[in-house]
Amino acid sequence: MRYLLLIVVVVLCLSLPQAGCEKRRASKPRLGEVERLPRVETVLLGRPAKLEISRSYTATLEALEKAELTAMVKGVVKDLSEDLDIGRSAQKDEKLFSLHVPDLVAELNNKAALVEQNEKAEAAAIQAVEVARAEVKETRALLLRYEGDVEFRRAQHTRIAKLAQGDTLSKQQLDEAKLQLDASASALAAASAQVTTKENRLEGAQKERALAAARVKAARTDEAKARVQVEFADIVAPFHGVITKRWVDSGATVNAGMPIFTFVRTDKLRVILDVPERDVPYLRAGPDGNPARVRIPALKEAAGTEELTGAINLMSAALDPVTRTLRTEIHLPNKVGNKVGLLKPQMTGTAHVSLAVREALTVPASALVRSGDKLEIYIVADPAGEPLRGTLKRVEVQSGLDDGMRVEIRSDQLRGTELVVVKGSGMLRPGEPVLAVQARIGE
Repeated sequence: MRYLLLIVVVVLCLSLPQAGCEKRRASKPRLGEVERLPRVETVLLGRPAKLEISRSYTATLEALEKAELTAMVKGVVKDLSEDLDIGRSAQKDEKLFSLHVPDLVAELNNKAALVEQNEKAEAAAIQAVEVARAEVKETRALLLRYEGDVEFRRAQHTRIAKLAQGDTLSKQQLDEAKLQLDASASALAAASAQVTTKENRLEGAQKERALAAARVKAARTDEAKARVQVEFADIVAPFHGVITKRWVDSGATVNAGMPIFTFVRTDKLRVILDVPERDVPYLRAGPDGNPARVRIPALKEAAGTEELTGAINLMSAALDPVTRTLRTEIHLPNKVGNKVGLLKPQMTGTAHVSLAVREALTVPASALVRSGDKLEIYIVADPAGEPLRGTLKRVEVQSGLDDGMRVEIRSDQLRGTELVVVKGSGMLRPGEPVLAVQARIGE
């Protein structure tokens, strides 16, 4: 019954604006103006904080160097030992195996014999030159002697001719002097001709020597070529590494260009990353390359850890036109803790690369509002009271680093003490009074 009377009174007060009823309602507490203000979640901009931009990429391990050891000449695989198989390690320049090439060996022996033959011919030619040179020297000395004899006989003939005119000597003596002079002149002419002959012979011997030297050079070149062909039958390790595949067995005949072993270097490995275009501007390679942490889950149980540290060592100069990614490499030694050799080519994992780190003013990514070409945030201006009340203000900013959660901002209007509205994309109007509440970030 009492409930029924109370309902009637309430209905009458609502339907009839009587003074008593108005006074009764006026005496009840109203909802305060503060409680009717829109609530916005805010964060304090605060001082510049450390902002690190890092990304995670799929990582694939590859050998630092890889080579297909092929046959350079045709040969037969003979006496291939059983231990010369996958897993066999070798040092740089170590001979792993030699093909059986009897035809090339025979050719090399033939070329070596020709070299020896031509060297002997060259030695004979050198000796012939020496003999011809000695003969030329001898005939020139003889020529000088005959020239002296001719001068003597000419002087003698002149003297006897003068004496014969005065009847001091007989005409017979003059004739004898003339005969001696003629004989000396004939001997001189013969000696001169002999010098010419000997000089021509020397010239011929020198040409033969040069020809013999050329033959020796050609023979040695042929021998060197044949020796190289034989050496091509040797399969040599190009670097310190391990055989990962054997392509042939004993008794097989291989042609030039056929692979025999796949050989890889595993003391250091490449970690291959494909970095998307948006992150490329942050990449650095070399001594000051971006630091990175590489996680290989397969190492967890064997090594007790799955994380390795390194840095970006190499990066391509152009993006892949299909995937729009940049090939990037991290080089890691094959050592995990105190264990060596656990890393294997084609293992996969994740690389966490630190792209950029610096002190900056940051806001949550959701606080940014794009207005045309401008980027803005909302702040609560002139906050006061308890709880804090203020008016909304729109501030133009420029963005910088972005880690996906927080964004670096720059603006001459910001001092670091502002209350920034966390969700700037709501129904917010500049100049509107609002009630600022602390944002529940992370809940």
